[in-house]
Amino acid sequence: MSTFKLPVSICKAIEKNIANFWWRNGKNIAEIHWRKWEKLKLRKNEGGLGFKDLKAFNQAMLGKQAWRISQKPHSLLSKLMKGLYHPHCEFWQAGNGSRPSWGWRSVIVGRNSIAPYVIWSISNGQKISIREDKWLKSGLIGGPTTRDEPEKVSALIQRGNGMWNETLL
Repeated sequence: MSTFKLPVSICKAIEKNIANFWWRNGKNIAEIHWRKWEKLKLRKNEGGLGFKDLKAFNQAMLGKQAWRISQKPHSLLSKLMKGLYHPHCEFWQAGNGSRPSWGWRSVIVGRNSIAPYVIWSISNGQKISIREDKWLKSGLIGGPTTRDEPEKVSALIQRGNGMWNETLL
């Protein structure tokens, strides 16, 4: 579940079996459904029983895997994925590629699920491109660069005190 994207039909079948377990009596006869399964999947503080939504849980686990790949670029898995599927770009810009495996497609699903919530931590700004990376809350700057415009965010930070160079901004 944390490595591959499960088909929605499998998630629903597992949830159906869990629900049937809770809605039956000891004689395998279906009982009354007191609440909808969607309500039972809500958190306890929201009025549900806290059963997992398996589709969302699967997506969260894939997002966690994608985060590990992006944060540990020297791990064996990260190096393997980079060599096979995105040798000429960074993980966040990688596409499916030609003939992607189910594992890579699953990682891409996880990456796409967490991508809207990921922004850069500026630090010294030497690795962050001003126009191509999402380092602002409002998103990408994009657009054509001017001739005198700096490429990296580090050029916008004053060296001595680490404050923004407001004249360049």
